[in-house]
Amino acid sequence: MKFAGDYNRLSQIPGYLAIRKFTTPPQLSDLGGFGFCGDDVKGLKNCKPQNRVVQVLATTMESLRKAANWSAPDVDNQVSQFVQEHALARLLEYQEKGNHIFCAVYNDKREQVNGAD
Repeated sequence: MKFAGDYNRLSQIPGYLAIRKFTTPPQLSDLGGFGFCGDDVKGLKNCKPQNRVVQVLATTMESLRKAANWSAPDVDNQVSQFVQEHALARLLEYQEKGNHIFCAVYNDKREQVNGAD
């Protein structure tokens, strides 16, 4: 547990692209640098259930598709802004309501998975 809370040590592990502690209460600025760019953004533009770049709810993916101007030169920033805002909203919802917010159905694999399971 001590190691899990040592963000300086964790940040040295190659698998961690970035890690930091959220402020209390969490703020959008805590998510600076968190997002997608380049090929990942291109993949998000066309991803569909069972062929996704990231595991997100279909409703979230649809919201992202509508929020971003995919032909704009700053589409990477638009996607990252959306992802940061969505992540913060989910964190705040989790803090308020607990694990039950993850009880959605994910259909990004061959068979649907219920988050409660």
